[in-house]
Amino acid sequence: MHHQNIQRGPDGHGPKGLSCATCHGRENPPASFGAHQPPGVSEGWHLPAADMPLVFAGLGSRALCEQLKDPKRNGNKSMQALVEHVEKAPLVLWGWSPGYARKPVSIPHAEFMAAFKTWVSAGGPCPAD
Repeated sequence: MHHQNIQRGPDGHGPKGLSCATCHGRENPPASFGAHQPPGVSEGWHLPAADMPLVFAGLGSRALCEQLKDPKRNGNKSMQALVEHVEKAPLVLWGWSPGYARKPVSIPHAEFMAAFKTWVSAGGPCPAD
């Protein structure tokens, strides 16, 4: 079943009666299921709550950097919590193993983590746009 208009619901876990986990299982479906299957992840597929819109589309590098570092807009995460999040969160790690016909993040996770930790160690500088 492929639905394009499912909303995230007020808590980010789907509308009442249709949680994200109804379609997004604990792992990606096998390739034999074909295209257009809802991806899975080992832990709690969800979106941010409605009052926490982490919208990155259209942001310049500086605005994205500032949003990422701002606890009021990043799920109340410190810089160290951001490191732990991008290092271990199943929803983040899914990007490197997205399942059938989906392209993974283009750099290895270890390389991404090294760059992210370097950025954090430098105080999280934001570029000029």
